[in-house]
Amino acid sequence: MIDPAPAGLPEIAGYRMLRRLGEGGMAAVYLALQLSLERQVAIKVLSFERSVSEDDALRFEREARTIAKLEHPNIVGVFDVGRTRAGELYYAMPYLARGDLAHRRPGSGEAGIVDVIGAVCEALDYAHAHGVVHRDVKPENILFDQADRPRLADFGIALSREHDHRVTGPNKALGSSGYMSPEQARGQPLDGRSDLYSLGVVCYELLTGDLPYMGSDALAVAMAHANDPVPRLRPALRHWQPFLDRALAKDPRSRYQSGADMKASLEAIPIDLPATGGRDVVSSSRVSTRRILVAVAAAGVVATLVFGLSLKRDDGEPPAVAVPLPATSTAATPATTATAEPAVLDAAALDRDLQQAAALLRKGRLFSPANDNAADRFLALLERAPGAAEVRAGLDQVFEAGAGEIEKAISGAEGKRAAALYLAAQAAAVRVGGADLPAWVAFRNRFLLAIGAALDAAAPRLDGERVKGLAPALDLAEPMRPELAARRQRFALIPKAGARLQDRDGPVLAFIPARHGGAELDHAFALGTTEVTRAEYLKFADATQRAAAKCRDSTGVFAFLRKRDVRAPGFAQDADHPVVCVTHADAVAYAAWLSERTKRPYRLPGRGEWQHATSDVATDGPPCALGNVHDQAGNSGSTAGNRHTCSDGFRHTAPVGRLARSPLGLHDLVGNVREWLDDCLDAARKAGRACGVVGSSYEDGAKQPLLGATQLPEDVAQPDLGFRLVRELTLDTLPTAAR
Repeated sequence: MIDPAPAGLPEIAGYRMLRRLGEGGMAAVYLALQLSLERQVAIKVLSFERSVSEDDALRFEREARTIAKLEHPNIVGVFDVGRTRAGELYYAMPYLARGDLAHRRPGSGEAGIVDVIGAVCEALDYAHAHGVVHRDVKPENILFDQADRPRLADFGIALSREHDHRVTGPNKALGSSGYMSPEQARGQPLDGRSDLYSLGVVCYELLTGDLPYMGSDALAVAMAHANDPVPRLRPALRHWQPFLDRALAKDPRSRYQSGADMKASLEAIPIDLPATGGRDVVSSSRVSTRRILVAVAAAGVVATLVFGLSLKRDDGEPPAVAVPLPATSTAATPATTATAEPAVLDAAALDRDLQQAAALLRKGRLFSPANDNAADRFLALLERAPGAAEVRAGLDQVFEAGAGEIEKAISGAEGKRAAALYLAAQAAAVRVGGADLPAWVAFRNRFLLAIGAALDAAAPRLDGERVKGLAPALDLAEPMRPELAARRQRFALIPKAGARLQDRDGPVLAFIPARHGGAELDHAFALGTTEVTRAEYLKFADATQRAAAKCRDSTGVFAFLRKRDVRAPGFAQDADHPVVCVTHADAVAYAAWLSERTKRPYRLPGRGEWQHATSDVATDGPPCALGNVHDQAGNSGSTAGNRHTCSDGFRHTAPVGRLARSPLGLHDLVGNVREWLDDCLDAARKAGRACGVVGSSYEDGAKQPLLGATQLPEDVAQPDLGFRLVRELTLDTLPTAAR
């Protein structure tokens, strides 16, 4: 049976609702009496009437399940989980009326600090052992029970290994910026060492009365956690410095690796002084004053830095509930304050200042340099004249121009510049109203679209270097669009130029990047390091029963009378020699057969691809050192006077891969056999089609180019004509490294 609740309070079976203790952006906390046990409890209720998203509901349910399975004397537990009469989610927990660490000081001086921090170390060690990362360790979440025992509360943004840590949605870096670990500030994956960092910040604050890092806004504070050195303590507290240096280490690997490890180090600190000794431990009044200052500085923080729930008391008393909600600032922004009267500007002064801001906008000084840029000028005007439409319009133009600049930076793979622009625009948005500012939303969307377009453009080119250049911008974009991380990871698998690759049952290939040797294509590809061998082709011919084409010998007076084909080209060949006497159609058929065998796309190279792959091949050296050409050991006959004055050791074809290779690892581009291309054109009406042929062969002497190009009828087969293959590439079908 549901006990009727006072007006405005939720109704929950088994509880008598007494009063509301506090509320936040998506939940409220109530004091209630659990009728079955006649005990006071705190009940946290998720309010759907505040347009709570399904993600928030999932988070709330996860919060309850996370806390419910943690049973430790220094962790606030959960009594009950369910739904109110109106269908709202809730959970019940102990009502702790002795306040939290943000509103009281530990007793017994430094020894009291050791006791409190040590107790939280134990709680975190237990939670981490059960796969749970708290992610919001701060004084407000350390409460005291009736025995004055510290207890860690509010696992509302905790991360369990059993759950996807992105259930809270993109663009929400959970936690409070004053206590964020460097990896949390960057939106990177977290483990228990992040909580230990936050606890180190709490310890520093208890010792000094200040946070280790301060800033004008939450973004500045979070960046300080990521970049600034650990502050030095005053002489009276230097015996704490080694402990804090390790607790606040930027690299998680340099921190304490467990709560037990941290507690052991904590208890070794020499603090053998009387409880009333001269160590200056922060007072509750100093904490409160400091918190007010930080709250004002962080006014208007956007969800990309802190996603939490502010908790305020209806009766003006300090909060004293089991799980206080993560606080967001309730201080007003300059543009919306109701306590300060804005200065009145006369029309002339407003026009003058607008002209100065517009001039900076025209010069492209959008967000920098500091204190002399268009954004700062318009924001300053907005503080003085919040109702001026011209000021709002000018600020919108700054964001519009900034979006254009960030698109240019991303297009040029200038990731550092794009990241700097994004962070500067974000800081400006914070000052003027936060995440829902239309101009900022448009800016952010264009940033994300530009990042996606850059990855789309880089994909066919397999341009991993370009993606590396975008890394700082991608670091910012991935928390908002998690799928970008998976796409980025694929680019990390792209091999280096010339890397040897191979499909199962496929030839050894060399990776040819889209940008190479001063030349550029619109795609990357892999090219066979050698020409297709006799053994490889005959395996195909035997499997498909392909008839051999008649091979035409162009040398000698009676060459047309000789009967030659792929199996008997007129000279001895071993299995590892390049196949000859094949037509263009034979080469195309072999590529189709290999594609079917490997389930990967193979074909003949296009003319542009072949030229791209050979753009760095030098032809000014000794010909016999470059390849198997028509040399002193070559054929006699009509070409005898066209020999190179050197010897490469082969009269006809040579084994593939035996002679020099190109900078990309390609063999036999010069000499051995000429190669078919996949660019065929209709010739004269009666001549049929002609297809490209490139390179040179063992029959090409001093009068022929070493990297020549011509065309032959597609049905021609000659004793010095073979082919090599291209393997088409995508990010999802990269071959593995060749053995």
